[in-house]
This record gives sequence, structure tokens and C-alpha cells, in this order.
Amino acid sequence: REAKEKFAAFEEEKRKQDEIAKAEQKKQDANWASEIFNLKRQVNQERQLREDQEELQRRQKEVEVLRKQDEVRKFKKVEEQLRRDIEDLKEQHKESQRQREAAERMAEERMRQQKEAEE
Repeated sequence: REAKEKFAAFEEEKRKQDEIAKAEQKKQDANWASEIFNLKRQVNQERQLREDQEELQRRQKEVEVLRKQDEVRKFKKVEEQLRRDIEDLKEQHKESQRQREAAERMAEERMRQQKEAEE
């Protein structure tokens, strides 16, 4: 009978130890699950941050390209306006030269007519 009681006490102690071990294992499993979840979340956050940074850099490059294209368009407009201004000045110069030559011919003609009238 004493042996039965000792065996029952031993069995009860073993059962308690098993329950404690199971509870500890559950606690450890929960800790691991939590740790894994946190690590996955951190990896996802880092991946999202990297993707966002890559997208930001891509957009910054696009903006830079557009800005440069805009500068080129403005430069070409200014260049075209200067080309037109130069052509206008050339035409004005030619016209003033023609007017001067016409005025010189008219003056020469008047002087010739005056000479003829005097003679």
C-alpha cells in the first residue's frame, strides 16, 4: 500500500512535471511564433522601404529628364527667336542699303539734271 501511494505520488509528480513542460513548450512556441511574426513583418517593412526608395529614385530621374527636356525646349525657342531676329536685321540692313543706293542715284540724277539745266 505504501508502495502504491509512493507510485501514485510519483505518477502525480510526473504528470505535474509533464504539464509544466507542456506549458513551457507552449510558451516557447508562442514566443517563437511571435518572434517569427515580428521578423517577417520587419522583412516586409524593409522590402517595402526599399521598393519605395527605388520608386522615389525612378520618379526623381523622370522629373530630372522632364526638367532637362523643358530646358531644351525653352533653349530651342530662344534659339529660333534669335534666328528670326537675325534674319529680320539682315532684311532691314538690305532694305536700308537699297534705300541709300536709291537716294544716291536720285541725288546723282538731280545733280546731272542741274548740270544740264545750267549748261
